[in-house]
Amino acid sequence: MSTLQHIDGDARVLITGAPDVIFAMCREQMSRHGAVPFEAQYWEEEMARFARQGLRMVAAACKPASLDATTSTMRTCRRD
Repeated sequence: MSTLQHIDGDARVLITGAPDVIFAMCREQMSRHGAVPFEAQYWEEEMARFARQGLRMVAAACKPASLDATTSTMRTCRRD
C-alpha cells in the first residue's frame, strides 16, 4: 500500500508491504547519521530472528515526491 502525504512543506510517498517487495525498491536506509546504503543482509537476518519467535514483519519505506504530485502509484515507488 502506498500513500502520498504532504508533510511540513514536503511531499513524500509512504509505502508498506511485504519485506521482499519493499527491500527490492530500496537503495538507502535511515540511521542516526542520515541516509546510508541499504543493508539487505542485516534485515534478512532480523526477519529470520523474528520468524524463529513466530513473528512476521511488514516493511515500511518513504521517498520524496514532487510537490505538485496528487497521486501515488507503484511507478512512483520504483527503486529511486
